Amino acid sequence: MSQAIRFDRSSAVTGPVAVDLPEPPGSWVLSESPALSSAGQPIQTSAILTCWSQLLTEPPVKGGSAGFGPLGACLAPQNLHVAITYQPADRYWPLQWTETALYSSPRCSPPPASGAPGDRG
Repeated sequence: MSQAIRFDRSSAVTGPVAVDLPEPPGSWVLSESPALSSAGQPIQTSAILTCWSQLLTEPPVKGGSAGFGPLGACLAPQNLHVAITYQPADRYWPLQWTETALYSSPRCSPPPASGAPGDRG
């Protein structure tokens, strides 16, 4: 099934819309926002339902992408986007070596024991 056809993976009928987008291959996704409007605000499910209602009662709007069709044309004026923060796959080993270097540096070692307990030396 195309990602465009399976648009909304939100479990609730209200609230922000979560979009199921493919991740870059091999990437480590750190965060993913809900669908955002051009103002950076999460789009509510009611906006999608409004477009669906218009599609059922009015002639379809021309345009939209092949995957989204008339629904995409109805939502296009809102300039929807999703903010994804991720580390690409080619950074895996450099991150691993950096982490290893940090954890094995002398500054990360515990301080040496300072004698016997109770010794006020």
